[in-house]
Amino acid sequence: WEKNTETLLHFSARPSHHNLQTDPLSNRFYQSSWNWRCELHRQVQNTTVFKLTVSFLTMISYSATSK
Repeated sequence: WEKNTETLLHFSARPSHHNLQTDPLSNRFYQSSWNWRCELHRQVQNTTVFKLTVSFLTMISYSATSK
């Protein structure tokens, strides 16, 4: 699921060059929305790393207790 979200964000963060050339308003909107898109992407990455770390630690502790 995280992979899908990241891919979606990746594609949505890339401008459509056709739109940028033909529509200055969408260009302005794209510039203003760029900051929160970057922030959102960073949040998703942090969450993914956090989940991976937790699952990794859980796996280690589980294998330690099962011995």
